[in-house]
Amino acid sequence: MTLAELFGYLGSLCSIGSFVPQLIKTLKTRSAKDLSVWMLIIFLSGNLFWLGYALILHSMAIIVTNICLGLMVFIILMVKLRYS
Repeated sequence: MTLAELFGYLGSLCSIGSFVPQLIKTLKTRSAKDLSVWMLIIFLSGNLFWLGYALILHSMAIIVTNICLGLMVFIILMVKLRYS
């Protein structure tokens, strides 16, 4: 593993880890009232572009990060839309 890959995976862990508490809170309370629906939609859109970029470059760190983040943000968005 190169130093660049190590940094990529460490960044991935930090990015994914930052959304886990929000996902847990959203699922427990069934509420995402304090989160902007537009922020979630824009974040998810950017996430899909990053995933496309990563697929073109074959960068596993970025692919894994964006799949995980995309799923978490999608779940939060669905909870927000369903229970708002």
